[in-house]
Amino acid sequence: MSLETPDDPLPLRREAFVRHYVANGGNATQAAISAGYSPDTAYSQGGRLLKDVEVAAAIEKQRAAIRVRYDISDDRIQQELAGIAFATVTMTHDDKGRPFASDVDYPVKVQALDKLARMGGLYSTKAETTTEDGMTVSITIRKRGGSDDED
Repeated sequence: MSLETPDDPLPLRREAFVRHYVANGGNATQAAISAGYSPDTAYSQGGRLLKDVEVAAAIEKQRAAIRVRYDISDDRIQQELAGIAFATVTMTHDDKGRPFASDVDYPVKVQALDKLARMGGLYSTKAETTTEDGMTVSITIRKRGGSDDED
C-alpha cells in the first residue's frame, strides 16, 4: 500500500466535488450532488469532504489558479464595484418610450463580480459556537486571496 502524496490526483468523485464546489461558488451540498453523492446525504458528505486535507488543498489550488488567470484580487473587485457604484448612467428610451440604461447591465456585472470573488475564495468564512459555560464564540477567517496587502 502506498501513501498518496499531495501531487497525486484525488479519486474521481472527490475531484468532481472540488471542481463543482469551486464552479458553484462554494456550495458544498450542491457540489456533492453534482459529483454523484446521494442528495439524501449530500449535506453531510459535503461537510466531510471540506474537512479532508487533500480536498481542501485541491480547492485552494483551483481557486488560486482562477485568481491568477483572471487577475482577481480584493482591490480589483473593490475598484470594479466602485466604478459601478459611482458611474453616471446614460438613460435612453426604447421604441415605446420606456427608459432604460443604455451603457451596461449593472445587475449582471455585479453578479459576475460576486461570482468571481466567490470562485476566487475572497469572502470571509464565519463560524459561531457556544462553550459549555454558555459563552458565545465567533470566529471569522478572512481569506486575503490574491491581495498584495499583507497585514
